[in-house]
Amino acid sequence: MSEGIEIIENMDQCDNLLPLFLIGSEARNDSDRLAVLDLVARTPKSVLCDGTMGMIQCLWTQHDLAEDSSPDYLRMLIAVISQCTIMTVFL
Repeated sequence: MSEGIEIIENMDQCDNLLPLFLIGSEARNDSDRLAVLDLVARTPKSVLCDGTMGMIQCLWTQHDLAEDSSPDYLRMLIAVISQCTIMTVFL
C-alpha cells in the first residue's frame, strides 16, 4: 500500500481511474487519503468521474465505521458498488 501511495504522490495527474480506485479504496489513514485527494485535484475534470470518487469516499466511511481493524474488504466493496445506480467505467 505504501508503494501505491508513493507512486500517486509523484504523479502529475491520473490518466486511468482503476488504479486511483484501487489505491484510494485501500487508503486507511488521513495522510494516505490526502494523497489521493491531492491527485484528484491535479487531474483534469475530463478524466475524472464523480462516481469513482464517491465510491472511494463510501469505502473510507465503511473502513472508519468497521468495528475491527481489518473489515471484510470484498463484502464492503460489494456493498458500496451495489448502491451505485450507474456503474463507473474504469478507463
